[in-house]
Amino acid sequence: MPPRWPASVDCTGVVWARRAITAKAMQWYRKGAAAGSGSAMYDIGALYRYGLGVPQDYAKAIKWLKRAEASGSPSTAAMARKTIVKIRSAEAAAGGQ
Repeated sequence: MPPRWPASVDCTGVVWARRAITAKAMQWYRKGAAAGSGSAMYDIGALYRYGLGVPQDYAKAIKWLKRAEASGSPSTAAMARKTIVKIRSAEAAAGGQ
């Protein structure tokens, strides 16, 4: 089991993301994800979903969201499931044009 990562790491990622310094935010989210933080995994998925600091990549977004879903937090899992549905709906709509 990975060591418990302080919630402050996730908060640090959020601060950097809000400042639009997404590369720095990604560094912090990856640290949190490596330590097992579902919310950090969710946030990485969100960065890939929207292409913030990384190229937009729905496949990578879904990969990270599935990790977040499996992380053990019921609220994070619920958010991840909803976001995956939204991504798949967007993909289907784009494919139908």
